[in-house]
Amino acid sequence: MAFSKKNISPQQLSAERRDVLLQVAAREFLERGFRGCSIDHVSRVSGVSKTTIYRQYPNKEALFEAVALQMSEGMAKLADQPLDLAQPEACLRALADRIYRSQQEAQYKELLRLLIAETPFMPALAQRLRAQMMERLLKTTAAYFAQLIAAGRMQHPDPLHAATTFSVLASGSFRLLLNAGGTARDERNKLDADITLFLRGCGIIK
Repeated sequence: MAFSKKNISPQQLSAERRDVLLQVAAREFLERGFRGCSIDHVSRVSGVSKTTIYRQYPNKEALFEAVALQMSEGMAKLADQPLDLAQPEACLRALADRIYRSQQEAQYKELLRLLIAETPFMPALAQRLRAQMMERLLKTTAAYFAQLIAAGRMQHPDPLHAATTFSVLASGSFRLLLNAGGTARDERNKLDADITLFLRGCGIIK
């Protein structure tokens, strides 16, 4: 990708090059896998020099971490929306629908598959990434559950664990990740049943 320097400050140019680098690196990591992709290769394909890459990311693990976190931002934005304490059922069903739809994105599914496949070879990085991604994805939902519990609108001993369970159910309990889902109607029915079970189990609905 060519860069135009006209009317662009050094800071803006640096940000533009970083975005291109992460986009290219994401594609190459997903296509080649973590071990099959090198900084040399990303540099050649992106047109960003190795010196520039290493200035921002000291090694391949740091570059992959930046890629994974950027890819998770879209999911985090879906969850990071105001949730009404007066209408928890409607809010949570709408949130579950947003999470479910986001799981349809092939790139996000490939990222999760890559993380699972590479975990035995980079356990510390995988654990750190999971913690950071889950913190981004669950922060708003866990805070909402804490408010519901404090208000007596929900029964659960741990808001963060509740948010994790809710997220897993809303994502289809990994059926889509494993290509084990049924028809679109079947999956929607399962989603509705799973969320209803969660809401009843937590006392949000009777």
